[in-house]
Amino acid sequence: MKKIFVGVAAIALTIGSFSCGNKKSELKTQEDSIAYAIGLMQGSRYEQMFEQAKQAEQEVNQENFLKGLKDGLANPEKADYFRAASEAAGMAKFFSEKAVDINLDIILDAINVAVKKDSVNRIEMSDSLQQALLQAFQTKMQEAEMKKAEEELKANKEKGAKFIEEFKKEEGVQTTESGLAYKVLTAGTGEMPTAEDKVKVNYKGTLIDGTEFDANDGIEFGVTQVIPGWTEMLQLMKVGDKVKVVIPSDIAYGDRQAGPSIKAGSTLVFEMELLEVIKAEKTEKAEDKK
Repeated sequence: MKKIFVGVAAIALTIGSFSCGNKKSELKTQEDSIAYAIGLMQGSRYEQMFEQAKQAEQEVNQENFLKGLKDGLANPEKADYFRAASEAAGMAKFFSEKAVDINLDIILDAINVAVKKDSVNRIEMSDSLQQALLQAFQTKMQEAEMKKAEEELKANKEKGAKFIEEFKKEEGVQTTESGLAYKVLTAGTGEMPTAEDKVKVNYKGTLIDGTEFDANDGIEFGVTQVIPGWTEMLQLMKVGDKVKVVIPSDIAYGDRQAGPSIKAGSTLVFEMELLEVIKAEKTEKAEDKK
């Protein structure tokens, strides 16, 4: 084990010390260096976990997480306690997110009598009855989730409609029959694409609250290979045009969620710059040469 980390120790002793949050670690021995290396590897894993949670729009309180780690490392004899606490917190969070009422105290009572085999306080319930009750509860959770999703969809559409109405008040905004609203930020003089063409664009996409969910420079794709609002907007642009366009959900992703950021019924905002039109015949010739 020591031989494996000789290189790490040498580096650590050369550098001297590292900054770890608000605390500096003094690496005076090879064992200190080993400990620091383990911490970095574990920390990188946790950082990736936080990033994945962020992308999935799941809230993780880093301070609470790190405090829990500190308490756990300081109390190894309480490993079972912390394992149970993690299980319980996860269970409570699950029921909270499912938007259903459940008596957590009764759950704890039942766990106690089951674990301790307490026949005196146990309320007898057959396996078949337990299964039937759980199935009924799953149905209730599904109904609650559907209701919550419908309410969120309605709210998202209402917020989007309000945002578009406010956007329309800005100078230079134009609208189309589909509900698309846009204004030209920079006017171009080049050709306009058709549905058969490919285009090269720069763009940035945000939600109506300003949260950026996507961006790309110099990307190429077919005019009809994107959401309907994009297809329509592209055919209204000239090469050199840069526009800000607000796309209602009906011609964006509709009533479905698209990735972790774009919720069902979301109105989307894009800044688009048309760099080039790649005509259909030009594309066909290029493919023939392959």
